[in-house]
Amino acid sequence: MPSSNAYEDALTWGNSLGINRYFLELWIPRQKFLAVTMTDHSLSITREDDPVYGMGFGPRPFIDPRWRRCSITRSTQRDVTEGFTLLAQWDAYIRKTDSFDVPYTVITNGELINNFLQTHAPESSVKFGDDEVRAWIGIFEGDELAGLGAICQWESGGYVLSSIAIHNQKRGRKLGRVLVEALLNHAKSLGAARVGLGVFAGNTPAIRLYENLGFALMGQFNAFEIPDVP
Repeated sequence: MPSSNAYEDALTWGNSLGINRYFLELWIPRQKFLAVTMTDHSLSITREDDPVYGMGFGPRPFIDPRWRRCSITRSTQRDVTEGFTLLAQWDAYIRKTDSFDVPYTVITNGELINNFLQTHAPESSVKFGDDEVRAWIGIFEGDELAGLGAICQWESGGYVLSSIAIHNQKRGRKLGRVLVEALLNHAKSLGAARVGLGVFAGNTPAIRLYENLGFALMGQFNAFEIPDVP
C-alpha cells in the first residue's frame, strides 16, 4: 500500500510543475492511487485500472514496468515512449458549471440513447446503462432528437461530460453550444461545481466550441499501449 502522504505529495509536486490539481484528483482518485515517482520537472503516477494505468507528466517521466496502458504528456521527449503503440491523442478541459436559459430534456429511454450514439457518434465510450452516468441530456428539434450528452460522476466524485453528440445532418447550426450549455446547467443542478471533459486532439470544431464557452485546457496527452517485454 502507498504511504498516507504519497498521494498528497503527488498533488503538491504536480502543482509545482503546473499540473492542474483538479485534473489529478479527477483522473487519479485517491482510492485508486498506487504509486508516484518524482524526478526533476517530471511526475509519474500509477493507479488501479484492470490492473493498473499510468500517467506521465513532464519531459522524462519514469515508466513503471507494470504499465501496459498509459497517457503521457505530448511535451514528453519522444525517446521516452520509443517502442510504444500510439492509441490516441486527447486534450483535457475544465469549466465551472453555470445557469443557462436553454431548453433541454432529461432522457431515460435507453434504446433512443444508444441508437442515437450508434448512428451519430459510434466512437462514444459511454453508453446507456453505464454506472457512472448521472443523467442523459438531449435537445430536440420538433420531435427529433438533435443532440445528446451524458453527465457522469467518476469514482473520484468529480463530474465529467461524456458522449457529446450532434445529429449528423444538423451540424454547423450552433446546436453544439446549446447542448453543452444544457449539460453545464443540469450538472449544476446535480450539485457539480465544475466539470471536466476529454476530447480527441483532432476534433477541432469541438475544441473551438469548448474554448469559446470558457473551458480551460488542463493538459494534452498521448495514450499508449506498451508491449510486453519478451
